Amino acid sequence: MSEVLKREVQVFYEDDDNSRLCSGKKEFIVRNKTRKQKRYLNDSLLNLHKKFLKTTSLAISYPAFCKLRPFYVLVPDSKSRDTCLCTLHTNVELLIQGLYQRNIISTKTPQSLLSYLCCDPYNVDCLQRTCSVCKDKVVPYQEFDNSVDVVYWQWITKQDMISGLQKKIRTTEKQKVSQAPLICIDKLELILSEYFIHCANIAAQQQAFKALKTDLHDDEAIIHIDFSENYAVKCNQEIQSYHFGGSRKQITLHTAVLYIFPKYDTGEASAIFMHNK
Repeated sequence: MSEVLKREVQVFYEDDDNSRLCSGKKEFIVRNKTRKQKRYLNDSLLNLHKKFLKTTSLAISYPAFCKLRPFYVLVPDSKSRDTCLCTLHTNVELLIQGLYQRNIISTKTPQSLLSYLCCDPYNVDCLQRTCSVCKDKVVPYQEFDNSVDVVYWQWITKQDMISGLQKKIRTTEKQKVSQAPLICIDKLELILSEYFIHCANIAAQQQAFKALKTDLHDDEAIIHIDFSENYAVKCNQEIQSYHFGGSRKQITLHTAVLYIFPKYDTGEASAIFMHNK
């Protein structure tokens, strides 16, 4: 196996499109005296292998692709919690799972559905439905009994009236929905157009950000800033009313990653600095 192929696979695993970097100080792995910050895969290894073959001209088998996965790039386990998911993505996934369990569609995940409907699920033209090859593809529905409802979950935001007060509050909760298959199909067809646009925007933004890092000059820098909120302040000694009441203060951490001139010969900028403030 050539060193070029090994390097390409490593860069692919470390790409922000394929794995996410952990920001915690304790989220790191040390192996052979090498300390690396943890990364978690954004998709399954099987789908990432297919993506690697589509996006590069190099050929590699699936077992070799899995073997070359860096030790600090981890597969998310059942204990990890996704707490900042997109409402649209999550609701589409839950609806597809409900239709799949009723054997109305043969695809279990939105990624597999995109792979069927698009020539390339990472191509902006395909996602915008402007590709001349796949723009007319439709979801393949199987025969079903419309008298048996489809049961699935959805995240729903609604307004509630506070009892005794003329004030409305917005609450979001996960609810179980039971609907006829035809209603679910109409809902999926309606939401798919918005879902395609959303995925196209994500792909375009990722490609633009990657191009900026690739063409970065020595007198330029990219700063990627995000925030993490609702951290509760705790004291070593707390009175009972402070511990159980609503007096506890919250803080927001602003995290930043600085990309500067490429450190390696790959032509892509390296993230070498992270801080909280």
